[in-house]
Amino acid sequence: MVTATPFVRSLLVLAPFVAAGHFAAYYSLLPARVASHFGASGAADGWMSRGAFGVTYVGTVLLMAALFGGISALVRRLPIGLINLPHREYWLAEPRREETLRRLNVEMGWLGLGTILLLIVTFQLCLEANRNGTFRLGNAIWGALAIYLVAMTAWLIRFVLRYSHVPSQGDGGHASLAGR
Repeated sequence: MVTATPFVRSLLVLAPFVAAGHFAAYYSLLPARVASHFGASGAADGWMSRGAFGVTYVGTVLLMAALFGGISALVRRLPIGLINLPHREYWLAEPRREETLRRLNVEMGWLGLGTILLLIVTFQLCLEANRNGTFRLGNAIWGALAIYLVAMTAWLIRFVLRYSHVPSQGDGGHASLAGR
């Protein structure tokens, strides 16, 4: 999965541009004042200008892309004791450190992309609620949130399983790196 790092990084860089294009496509279809916050019932309970909504949308996606894209740089500078990873002494020992950090970079990138996808879907539902004049999100938001939570739970389980195993001496210490 060596090629995944540039691919994931490219998607994180592309995400704010996708959000900007997405908002630009809706801009002229929206009222001057748009519903920007929705209560648990799905009904709008907060409003802002169309421009402020666009800045919020693109800015939020940009922030998430920068946060998840920057985690790799931060983790490389942290002392091992501050990195919360099962068996971190093993996985971050010198012979495995670079590969583990590369994998963490890719995994954090996928986590970030999942989060950004949820944001884009949420903003799409907001844009549609404003465009069609209902000012209600509907039940689709709950489905999107459920899918996100299931995906993030699967991501977390996979992450913990990958790093909770320390290979035995007989497999050369590489079984978990190559096989997962």
